[in-house]
Amino acid sequence: MTQFFKFRPVQDLPEADRLSPDDKYVHDLRVALVDAKGHLRGSLYDLMNADPEFQKFWDTQIRKDLDYLLKENTAAKP
Repeated sequence: MTQFFKFRPVQDLPEADRLSPDDKYVHDLRVALVDAKGHLRGSLYDLMNADPEFQKFWDTQIRKDLDYLLKENTAAKP
């Protein structure tokens, strides 16, 4: 994921910065939409953005792109 989609690599979270015992890593919170052939089919969706307006934008965008990809996949089947 870091090589092909340019996600930030996972890093250990220093113990002093952890919010809970399970909070062990810093990682990319974006989502990639990848088709069955392994091709990136959209942006890297920042669904966890702290700004509610950006969250709404990315949620709308991924739903639109998923719908398009599903329709494309259905149309390609005999």
